[in-house]
Amino acid sequence: AQGLAQPILLGNPFAIRALCQCHGMLVNPVPIVDPACAPKLEHYAGLLALKMQEQGKATMSRSELLQHLIDPLWFAAMMVVAGDADYCVGGNKSS
Repeated sequence: AQGLAQPILLGNPFAIRALCQCHGMLVNPVPIVDPACAPKLEHYAGLLALKMQEQGKATMSRSELLQHLIDPLWFAAMMVVAGDADYCVGGNKSS
């Protein structure tokens, strides 16, 4: 390992661990963050509201913002905006 990246997996940690175990993959060294109960969820909601206001977008209620942010892709985007991540790679789990 050359230390080029520190991945963070976003989603339900139980589902992610089960999927990794099913495919014989180790997930232990990789942090898993569940957007639905992440410590920075409220912070990201405030940041998203501010960004939307700056861009002249329609305002959303706090509950609407939080509903969007529990989606891993929205949460990841706000991690990048907040400077908590350098980039986001999204994908789709398919069987």
